[in-house]
Amino acid sequence: MDGHYLLTIEERCQITALKGLGYTQRQIARETGRSASTISRELRRNRGIEGYQAETAQRVADRRRREAGKRHKRTPELIAWVEARLRDDWSPEQIAGSLREAGYPLVSHEWIYRHIERDQKAGGDLHKHLRQRRKRYRKRYGSQERRGRIIGRVGIEERPWGVPKLLAVGGAE
Repeated sequence: MDGHYLLTIEERCQITALKGLGYTQRQIARETGRSASTISRELRRNRGIEGYQAETAQRVADRRRREAGKRHKRTPELIAWVEARLRDDWSPEQIAGSLREAGYPLVSHEWIYRHIERDQKAGGDLHKHLRQRRKRYRKRYGSQERRGRIIGRVGIEERPWGVPKLLAVGGAE
């Protein structure tokens, strides 16, 4: 979640004060510059036993963020299934396309290729089941353009005086 959407302790104090003054959720939203849905969610999720208090709300929100673990879709079962298909000589594209039918979350064929590469670096043999050897991608920055080179080219400024300029650059007279 982007930090821009998180409420600060100062905003929570402001919400507590405005709530104490009897402001509605929409009025609080206008005063704080937040959407009404943000205020509604904040009041619903972060209240304590004594109602909404800024310090309690901050503690509850901090704990929720700390304990919120990233749910990995690449489970050991999924990885085992993918590796079994690779050993049956399926292509990564075929595997990626059949995940939904098999009841697994979708992963891309690029992820499968990266998984094979990690396995190879760890001494595994999954790469031997690929139909074609994968060509490593090379970053092209810093290298010169190799297409369209004319070998033995003489620059126009070095050509004899009598050669018409239009013909020298491939045009017509």
